Amino acid sequence: MEVMNAPELRKDLHSQIDHLDEKTLEAVYTMFQDYFGTSKDFTLSQAHKDLIDERLDDYEKNPQDVMSWEESNRLLKKYL
Repeated sequence: MEVMNAPELRKDLHSQIDHLDEKTLEAVYTMFQDYFGTSKDFTLSQAHKDLIDERLDDYEKNPQDVMSWEESNRLLKKYL
């Protein structure tokens, strides 16, 4: 993958966005809103912290039971 500077990245993103179908565009928009549209100063609830701890413990006990990025990506694309 070629390294692009900021103007090239913007141009490429605009080009790609112009060709997205409505469902994918809504998903991308939601991701941007979640990341950029809210304050970065937030706290996790205890329930969320407990869930993270539970998942970390499970990973540490079973590190072989994970999906690669390629597997995850393929599975996600199947449902989009």
